[in-house]
Amino acid sequence: MLTYLPMDEEKRDENMTEDGSENDGLKVYEIGFLLAPTVAEEKLPEEVSALKSVIEERGGFFISEDFPKLRPLAYTMVKKIDNKNQKYNQAYFGWVKFELKPSEVPVVNSSFQNNLNVIRFILLDTVRENTIYSHKLTMKRDREARGAGPATAEVSSKSEEVSPEELDKSIEKLVSTG
Repeated sequence: MLTYLPMDEEKRDENMTEDGSENDGLKVYEIGFLLAPTVAEEKLPEEVSALKSVIEERGGFFISEDFPKLRPLAYTMVKKIDNKNQKYNQAYFGWVKFELKPSEVPVVNSSFQNNLNVIRFILLDTVRENTIYSHKLTMKRDREARGAGPATAEVSSKSEEVSPEELDKSIEKLVSTG
C-alpha cells in the first residue's frame, strides 16, 4: 500500500536552512488516501481527524490538506477485511501535506496500513511549496513571452498525430521534472 519515494538532491537542498542544517530534522511529506465509501458522511470528519491525529501525535505540523470527497474509481479496488475481499468502485479521496521527523514515518505508515477504512494510500517525500499550479503558470508566462498572448492560447480544433515515442518522451520529461 505504501509507496515511499526518497527525495532527490535538489529537493533535499530545498529542505535545508541557509546555514546548511536541516529544518529541525523535519521533512515535508504528503499522504494521499482513499477511504471506504462505507464510512458514513457524518462520520467522515471523525475518521479524517483520527488519521491526522496520528501525524500530530508524532510531532507533525500540517501545511495544507484537501478534505476527502467521494469519487468514482478508475477501476475496482479490492481490500481483504476479515478474510473477505471487499470490492470498491468509489471512495473518498483526500490528502494532507505535513512536516515530520523521518524517524516517525514508519509509525504513520503502519497506522494508515492497519486502518480498516483506508483502502489505499501513498506517502511521498515532497517540498513545502504548492506545486499544483506552478506548471500552468509557467506555461502561460512562456507563451506570453514568445508573443502568443492569451487570445492565441486557445486549443486548436485540429488534432496532430503524435508518435508513441514522442508521447513517451513527453511523459518521461513531465515525470522527471515534477
